[in-house]
Amino acid sequence: MNPQLRATLLRRFRALGLERVARVEAALTALVERRAAGDERELLLRELHTLKGEARMLQVPLVDRLSHGLEDRLAPHRDDLAALPESVLDRVLEGLDLLRPLLESAGQAAPPPAEAAAQAWLGEPRAAMPAPATTRAEATPAPGDAPVQPHTREIRPSTSPPAAMPRPDQTPRVGLPPPTPRPPASTVAPADGDEPGDETTLVRIATHDIETVRHLAGDLGLHLGGAAAALTQLGRQAERCADALGRSVREQRGAPSEGLVEARSLLDELRAVLPRLREALSDAGVELDRLVALGTRLSFVELREVLEALPPAARTLARTQGKRVRVTVEGGHLTIDRRVLDRLEDALVHLVRNAVAHGASAPAEREAEGKDVTTQVAIRCVARGGRLQVVVEDDGPGLDDDAIRRTLIRRALLSADAVAELPLDRLRAWLFQPNFSTRETVSSVSGRGVGLEAVRRAIESVDGAVRVESEPGSGTRFVLDLPMAITRIAVLLLRHDGTLFALPATGLGGVLRPAADAFAPGADGLVLRTDGGPLPVASLRGLLGGGEARVDPASRPWVLHLVGSTRSLALAVDSVLGQRDALRVEAGPLLARHPLVAGFARTEASTAALLLDVDRLCARAAEGVAQLAPAAANDRATSRRPTVLLVEDSDLTREMLAALLGRLGYRVVEAVNGRDALERLPAADPAVVITDLDMPVMDGFRLIERIRGHHRFSRLPIVVLSTRDHAGAKTRAAQIGADAYVVKSDFNEGRLVAILSAVLEPRS
Repeated sequence: MNPQLRATLLRRFRALGLERVARVEAALTALVERRAAGDERELLLRELHTLKGEARMLQVPLVDRLSHGLEDRLAPHRDDLAALPESVLDRVLEGLDLLRPLLESAGQAAPPPAEAAAQAWLGEPRAAMPAPATTRAEATPAPGDAPVQPHTREIRPSTSPPAAMPRPDQTPRVGLPPPTPRPPASTVAPADGDEPGDETTLVRIATHDIETVRHLAGDLGLHLGGAAAALTQLGRQAERCADALGRSVREQRGAPSEGLVEARSLLDELRAVLPRLREALSDAGVELDRLVALGTRLSFVELREVLEALPPAARTLARTQGKRVRVTVEGGHLTIDRRVLDRLEDALVHLVRNAVAHGASAPAEREAEGKDVTTQVAIRCVARGGRLQVVVEDDGPGLDDDAIRRTLIRRALLSADAVAELPLDRLRAWLFQPNFSTRETVSSVSGRGVGLEAVRRAIESVDGAVRVESEPGSGTRFVLDLPMAITRIAVLLLRHDGTLFALPATGLGGVLRPAADAFAPGADGLVLRTDGGPLPVASLRGLLGGGEARVDPASRPWVLHLVGSTRSLALAVDSVLGQRDALRVEAGPLLARHPLVAGFARTEASTAALLLDVDRLCARAAEGVAQLAPAAANDRATSRRPTVLLVEDSDLTREMLAALLGRLGYRVVEAVNGRDALERLPAADPAVVITDLDMPVMDGFRLIERIRGHHRFSRLPIVVLSTRDHAGAKTRAAQIGADAYVVKSDFNEGRLVAILSAVLEPRS
């Protein structure tokens, strides 16, 4: 590995490793103090497993062995870590303490006391221990040596003063300290030989801090916009005041009074200050734009920061197993959000280790199979719209599907009959489940059932997805799909026709509940009178095409003052739920073509809302579009709306489709998988079924077969809506009875309307 690259990666590893240790301690704290295992258990196991993998790939052997030893200590108790014996807990804490000085010195010679203590903890033979210290001076560590912290710690009840000592009649409980807070920012000291100004010096900035800067910049923009509006109003009031003073002077007989003269002088001073205030606000706006641009640049990094480390690390890992691996990467020039990159990095470390452990064979074995002795691993990154697709592919033996089946049966996870009925994609999905491994023995690289589960959780944590494909004898391919950007924004949450929507706070000029006399007829429709002039009025219901577009002033509707880049609008809505902080997730292919939706907003409570685009709303209102629903949907009798059975396991996709179908005039019955759909089918009596293919419990293929075999619903129209875009899936769906097939990446509202009209025509 290039020395300069390795030095950079080691500095990043030191910072990330210390954060991982802190998260492991925090998870242990939560488990022990609450005495209830939950997500913290999986978190700490994943963090240790990832730390071990990173250490092995960067050739930091003592951190590698110590992390592996910690996994071994916890493995027998993983199902009930909340009841971890104190002797084991004490030993694990000691190991975590020993990791810190080893991480701080990663890539350099470890401090002798720390190295010796770690080897003793592991029970390894070690060099002669330094002589025990007999005086305080002798015990002082030499410069650069990190002292080893004692592993016995005391926890007092949270109500006790932090500095209080236990009374003689109290027995301190051995346990954990409070969770170590993640540092807001950490500067990693340069390695030996690096100059402070060297271009490779890395300053690690916490992603949270970058997001905070961007969030504050957004709030500042909102305040500046309010100040500009107030200044405009002040200017108008000053002019009205000048007119009133002028009338008073003209109406007064004789010379103006002293008060009028003073008032005129003060008004002239105010009118002279106003242009300077406008100029200052304009300058502040320019600087704010620069700040926003800087925050955006800081939030995005090139993929090469992670990708470049993988080939040499994989080669090193393969050498330790007597294998040969060549890793090629594509797409390193692409830039993505740091938050996404952090999760992607975790996933790629596990996938590359997985490729070396499972996809690579010894040179002699590959030669006997007629393959090149070097295993080829390809990592390809492609940007598609606002999404990133990452493929990690090897040319190894492929997945052993029979081994997966045997493991399911041996561990009594499924019955033999259920395993036999599992479609191949659902069978392989078990590889991503917690604690699932086809290996019966544990090695330093695999066998714990943690790696692929960590991949799934890392990708799903940023609203992504992962799947695995394999051909026996030809290799295995992991496909990751994730957003390129996740941004924290302030949003206003709305509920409309049962669907949750969000509007970015930066596009809001205010939330109003105006009286009826605040509305007036305008040249092109209803307007709302405001201090800044009349605003055209439109209803969200009308713009979305779900019903009546007119606004009734007498009902005192909620009205949002939308401020777009070129026009403004008064938008009437059903209800306002309040402002929230949310993560912005870019729209995937299913929503990318929707005329009004810019993506998703996910709040801290994991509530997902469709994020509306303010400029698009204003533009659509200006076009005078009152109804978007096709006439075919509007002409149906409202007393007997056709029912759609919508079968989709993704909550976000199902919610979006249900809202769209509702606007088109359909009644929607939702199901989360094939089995759920079959249970709802008789009561729903749908006119059509729209189903995904890849779902848990029962997939779409099996659902179609069961519907076609039902005497009552054998001719029921079925539309497939799936991410699968290959001929095999389309052919199979058609053969078992699907009437139409839509690929989600090609989805649009017009096409759905056309397909529904076509499949329902025989029933009309």
